[in-house]
Amino acid sequence: MSPGVLILLLQLVVCADGNSERGPEKLVFAAIGDFGSGTILQEYISDAMATWARRANADFFITTGDNIYPSGVRSERSHSFNVLWNNMYSQPSLQKPWYITLGNHDVRHGRGIYQVRYSALNSRWNLPATYYEFTKHVGRKTVQFVMLDTSNIVGRKRGHMTQLRWLRKTLATSRADWIIVCGHHPIYSTGEHGISAALYRYVRPYLEHHRVALYIAGHDHNMEHIMVKRNSETERVVDYVISGGGGALPRKARNFNGLSKMRERNLHSSIMISKLGFATFELTETRLKVSFLDRLSRDYYIFTKGNPRS
Repeated sequence: MSPGVLILLLQLVVCADGNSERGPEKLVFAAIGDFGSGTILQEYISDAMATWARRANADFFITTGDNIYPSGVRSERSHSFNVLWNNMYSQPSLQKPWYITLGNHDVRHGRGIYQVRYSALNSRWNLPATYYEFTKHVGRKTVQFVMLDTSNIVGRKRGHMTQLRWLRKTLATSRADWIIVCGHHPIYSTGEHGISAALYRYVRPYLEHHRVALYIAGHDHNMEHIMVKRNSETERVVDYVISGGGGALPRKARNFNGLSKMRERNLHSSIMISKLGFATFELTETRLKVSFLDRLSRDYYIFTKGNPRS
């Protein structure tokens, strides 16, 4: 067989492989939530994120909502985008794609649409719709991110059943190796707001059934990791991460109204701390590392897990 024919055959084999696109060996990103306050607290976390992103060579960033306090924006050309986001995160290491989730403050008075429209004005800001999905590659594996508009579901507003049907179909038809879901409201939380009954009833079963690796949220102004108590099934289930320390005033209130439901699912809060901070993620083909960092960019909590879909 001639070398030219051999090369052609190898190309055909690669093209036939659905995961033929190869990504970096490690995918590095951060999640920040409840940040658009415009205060010195937001500046602290902006600087900490920039330091970490430069050190880690971050690929992109995720928000868990409440991007602009107190009530979103009145126009896609609002000056608040510059004051509370574009200029606030102007450091070179933060000039990467940002994938946006809407929070309850962002959608007040129907204003969430203006943050969607801002995507056309700033290439860093990615919010093609109030809920959406996107895919990244790590090695030869695919990672699907599903971004929810939880205010729509929690408030049972117009179109919430359409979103839930979309979520069910998106997860059921996914061929991704990893799946990570993000939304503003936590499903489980021991922070001020506690458990979300609507998300527990309508979203949680899909995450568990389709072996989603993480559900990342904000809303509570703290950092928390809720996980299954250690047993043989630890790696086969969802971990719940709350990253809500991005700049709004931390809240120390605790809410234990969801503890009974957590116990039913063999879950417990591994850490809950009311302080400024953000979460970082390092993902390889086979492992996921999650870290909580403070306003000085120091990590103080780390956990790792395998892929529930493996």
